[in-house]
Amino acid sequence: TDISRSKIQWFADGKKIKEGTGAKNAIFTVTNGSGFEHVIEARILFGGDTINKFLKLPVFEPNLAVRIPYAGRITEGKTQLTAWPYFFNVSSISDLLFSWSLNNERISGPVKNPENLLLTLPAVEFDKNLNIDVKAANPGNPFEIKTESFSITISK
Repeated sequence: TDISRSKIQWFADGKKIKEGTGAKNAIFTVTNGSGFEHVIEARILFGGDTINKFLKLPVFEPNLAVRIPYAGRITEGKTQLTAWPYFFNVSSISDLLFSWSLNNERISGPVKNPENLLLTLPAVEFDKNLNIDVKAANPGNPFEIKTESFSITISK
């Protein structure tokens, strides 16, 4: 069914957020906390009838996943670690602030892509554990912050 000429109204938690002919999508700001949900409604006025569709969107707390090459065991040389943020209320990953620490000492990632950390490891001290922390924070919301801690081992 072609609804491109139909009037479509969008609601978030009962409040109208968008209306227009053929308005097939809408954007809203998540205002509920983790563990709650938002109810999204689309009202489509089609051929004299009104079709209502509802969607419940659960809200999750921010989370970080870290890509660690070689299942947590790395070798000498250069190794890149990447932090992948989920459920932050930002438009782009560049809107987040990242900080990294190695064995409780703060280090910096590349300025262009602070979600990445490039480690250069010497050929000494094999089987040594490195404790790494990465923190991502939304400067626009002090409640959106997540730290992930993990250990990796330098191997031969």
